[in-house]
Amino acid sequence: MFRRDRASRPAACGPFPSGLFSHSIQVLGLFVVASAVLVGCGDSTAPTGTGCVVEGTCSPPVAPPPPPPASPAPPFSGVDYTVFELDPLPGDTQANAEDINDMGQIVGFSSGTSTRETGVLWTIDEAGEVTVRSLGRLPGGTFSRATGINNLGQVVGFADNAAGTRSPFIWTEDGGMQDLGVPDGLLGGQAHKINDQGQIVGAAYVEFASLFDVGRFAIWKVGTDGAVTEIQDLGTLGGQAAAAFDNNELGHVVGAIWFPVSGQTGFIWSEEEGAVQIPLAEGLGMNDMDEVVGQTRPLPFEARPILEPALWSEEGGSTPISDGAGAGRGINNSTQVVGIDSEVNFGQAFIWEDGQLQLLPLSPERDFSVALAINESGFIVGWGTNDFGDEFANLWIPNEQ
Repeated sequence: MFRRDRASRPAACGPFPSGLFSHSIQVLGLFVVASAVLVGCGDSTAPTGTGCVVEGTCSPPVAPPPPPPASPAPPFSGVDYTVFELDPLPGDTQANAEDINDMGQIVGFSSGTSTRETGVLWTIDEAGEVTVRSLGRLPGGTFSRATGINNLGQVVGFADNAAGTRSPFIWTEDGGMQDLGVPDGLLGGQAHKINDQGQIVGAAYVEFASLFDVGRFAIWKVGTDGAVTEIQDLGTLGGQAAAAFDNNELGHVVGAIWFPVSGQTGFIWSEEEGAVQIPLAEGLGMNDMDEVVGQTRPLPFEARPILEPALWSEEGGSTPISDGAGAGRGINNSTQVVGIDSEVNFGQAFIWEDGQLQLLPLSPERDFSVALAINESGFIVGWGTNDFGDEFANLWIPNEQ
């Protein structure tokens, strides 16, 4: 069913395509040393040590040394990460980062004490300088939030319009912010993610209320110019409500179905097989191998369930990735999972790989963080808060490549 051979996933030796970074990264005045990343796995000029296999560098075979005595595995340390805070728009004081593509473009929103949210795009130039720009709002609207970006630089999210209705949008460099519209008979909606094929997933509804109450799973399809070619209303999938939260390059989709009595469950959907329920409370992120992250599903009628971060695949089933409460929010094609561990402090962002969980550093004077997305180079985005609840967009960069 939902399966793709692991060997077919794309390789990513360097954190960004050739030319985006050179030998270092400067972010918000801070300096992080990183490896040279101007070569890829298929480049015959790649030096040894880049993580790529280079032909002609093997030594003659020698007898292997005797195995060392068995000893306990050392504590997992993983790759060290450095955390940065991304600037909000001029005049604003808070920001959230929601998604990152493989070009290093980041989307989210910015706000101030007297201003509502505005969707933003952060970009990093060849010198490593980060700039933030406003994506604007719909005509007559008062807020916008950017929630997803693909590798073409197309951005999706939701905003209100002149009528005060929440609407899904797409933003492109040439066309700016455009209302995606909703299926016939529905009032509003919101877009959550977009893949490189122009498939957008989210939810639509007949009235403005919680997605848990009135959401209907919806898909939009757009061309490279951002023009809408199709809108699908896929309904509530047998429950009271349903919404999609992520998709992959195969066009498969994950999300959640809410039932009035028995609670909620995750689902995975494809054009060929429709929606199939999976043993997670919801599917929040997925990769191109149809590995899904979210939270463990509580037992029916469980009074106070502890929902743990979890990874699901058809081959491996459901696997908790933490001993306590939290959620898996994003996953890349190297099966690196990011999310929040709610058992630490007030909640702290983590990265999980090969069965081991590592907490990501907090910004100074911050007491909470959550990681929402990770790209193929291991760059992570999310947000954190201080004691007063002010929100700050975070970018975590691995110190070693």
